[in-house]
Amino acid sequence: MENATETKEMRVRKKKMRRMTEVQRRSRAGFLFVLPFTIGFLSFYLQPLLTSIGYTFRNVQPKKGGGVSDTWIGLGNYQWLFTDNADYPKALLNCFKDMLINTPVIIIFSLFIAVILNQKFRGRMFARAIFFMPVIISSGLVMGIMNGDTQMAEVQTDTSSAIFTASGMVEILEGMNLPETIISVFTSIVSQIFDTLWKCGIQILLFLAALQSVSPSLYEAAKIEGASGWESFWKVTFPNVTPIILVNVIYTIIDTITDSSNQLMSTINSTAFDNLFYSRASAMAWIFFVILIALIGVIFLISRSFVVYQSK
Repeated sequence: MENATETKEMRVRKKKMRRMTEVQRRSRAGFLFVLPFTIGFLSFYLQPLLTSIGYTFRNVQPKKGGGVSDTWIGLGNYQWLFTDNADYPKALLNCFKDMLINTPVIIIFSLFIAVILNQKFRGRMFARAIFFMPVIISSGLVMGIMNGDTQMAEVQTDTSSAIFTASGMVEILEGMNLPETIISVFTSIVSQIFDTLWKCGIQILLFLAALQSVSPSLYEAAKIEGASGWESFWKVTFPNVTPIILVNVIYTIIDTITDSSNQLMSTINSTAFDNLFYSRASAMAWIFFVILIALIGVIFLISRSFVVYQSK
């Protein structure tokens, strides 16, 4: 009887599994994928997160004899940031300014390289490994050594390396009588080209996955209709990779503005760990977090007009 009951239950389960739609299967897979993060967040991050919110309304500082002093000051920390501290608003503005410049460059370059690497040619796997190599070795120690060597070389020669500066380009652009704003944007891109290339590995990998998921029958249909390679890219390739473009934009924004080397992160770290103003540093971080969430929300709203989701 028990074996018959178990067999019957297994049949019922198999029928239910067959009835599950593709959307339900993907939803279940997505839930299982985020489950470890959810457990870790609730177990280890939620309590410090709530504590840091409370710090923003208090004055928390270590005492000389040990322990900490905790005084309620309301919105005093936020008022101090925008009235008595000129460094934070400037660092916040520069951080988002760099993000607006670097993000389009990284996305466009990553998509361009991914399209090339998706073609059939000799040494394709080796080329892919080269572009993904920075992701493997981009530890803080490696980047610190590389940045330290570059800075040391500049100090010893008293000049900047041509690889990391754009002095020649500045002279050309000034000779064309271009506005100072345009010149600063171009020089900023060229001066940071090494860091930009170093940060494209994940984006290239995601674009490659998206390109390989496009059905070859779509390209065949476009070719039969007489579409050129350029038209096939904009009519077939680009619409199919728009969801990954959105993912890469969000990833690149967060990766860029939370980089430990930018001015804003340095300001927050120095306020918290050098000057021991934990409450002020928490207020800095939360203002930055709220602006970042609002920016991502705006991007999601804008993405509705161009992101194409293929239903299967």
